[in-house]
Amino acid sequence: MTAGKKLIIYGSGSFAEYAIYVFQNDSFYEVVALTVEAAFRPTDDHNHCQLPVVCFEEVEEIYPPSEYLMFIAVGNNWLRQRLFEESRKKGFQFASYLSSKALHWDDLVHGDHVFIGDASFIQPFVEIGQNSVIFASTVGHHAKIGENVLLSGCTLGGNADIGCNSFVGMNAAIKQGVKVGKSNIIGMGCSIMHDTNEDEVYSSSSSRKRKISSQRIKDRYL
Repeated sequence: MTAGKKLIIYGSGSFAEYAIYVFQNDSFYEVVALTVEAAFRPTDDHNHCQLPVVCFEEVEEIYPPSEYLMFIAVGNNWLRQRLFEESRKKGFQFASYLSSKALHWDDLVHGDHVFIGDASFIQPFVEIGQNSVIFASTVGHHAKIGENVLLSGCTLGGNADIGCNSFVGMNAAIKQGVKVGKSNIIGMGCSIMHDTNEDEVYSSSSSRKRKISSQRIKDRYL
């Protein structure tokens, strides 16, 4: 965390409200404004959570990247990746958040723009790629989490490997040593006992693979 840094948060939904709260109450960042793309900006009120809401298309003109950091409070992995890349092109650097109410060891390795929420437990020798989000999950030792991943209330065994742009839902469990392919959607309550291929979807009904591509439902699952 960087003392005294001012922060812009992309988003106006519940994740954004959560991010505002924890950054304001559990970090050295000061949240000064929200930003969303013009198509999603409220037309009748340009404020949310007592903060101004500015158009993402012009955010760098109002809040210069040399003076402000960015955090993107968006759950959808592909959308968050696009906004992350566009923010970087605008010149922004990014805030990460590691909750004081999460447990992790000092050897944790993570990239830019990582969010680790409260009630998470991360064992030693874990690596987390950039632009990834962890909500209330247990991550076993030597696990690797790729870029643009979201874990929500799940359990990863030791040496598990989660591919980029994958989502693992509540009460899902990934067996130790299992490699989850890129762009997987692992639904709530699934138990994944074997390696998966890229672009697969698993539902909680016997943890069976569904006959559908993750690309077809990527904008609907979260």
